[in-house]
Amino acid sequence: MYKMSIEDYSTGVKREYLCSKDEVKIYSLLPVGEERHPLDAVQESIFDFIIKRDNFPVYLYIESSKRLERELTENNISYKIISSNDAKHKQKSVPLMCLYQLKINNDIELCRIVKQTFAEAVGNNLYLFSSEEHLAWLEANHGYRSALPLLNFEYPSVYIWVGYDGLFWELITNEPNHEDIESCVRVLSTDKIQYLADENI
Repeated sequence: MYKMSIEDYSTGVKREYLCSKDEVKIYSLLPVGEERHPLDAVQESIFDFIIKRDNFPVYLYIESSKRLERELTENNISYKIISSNDAKHKQKSVPLMCLYQLKINNDIELCRIVKQTFAEAVGNNLYLFSSEEHLAWLEANHGYRSALPLLNFEYPSVYIWVGYDGLFWELITNEPNHEDIESCVRVLSTDKIQYLADENI
């Protein structure tokens, strides 16, 4: 098991997660040449990538406060709460955070759910897409976080981690067609969206 951490030094925001193997590529992807608002362009690029893969259902994991529970209920979005930092909240007076799982069955649900929840990514909360329904989590021992995701790369896998004020997203993968930056951008780019890519690991 490997622990990985990536820090954006301009904001001080740190991404931290656990990984089952070390043969993993991480690409930071930023849509360019867009006339729309950057947040709209990032959402559109995520839609295009997930829909192009056509591997539904997809699961969106979000760590946020109980406020998100109210918002999901008000917008008739189904969810599960799979963990929380309740013990830390009671003992250390840290904010109560819950880990939500949202099941996305098709492209229509994808667009609707992301548009309703993308503020969580903008706020630098955990915002992670995976095809795994039973993604493993380990308790976080520091800060207010409730858990760290254990990303499974025992077989070809793709995870999408959105954040850094929602201005770009990270593709975390061991799939052969994303083995380097050039192939990654080639697979992702379309007539509609071009990318700048940076290889973190």
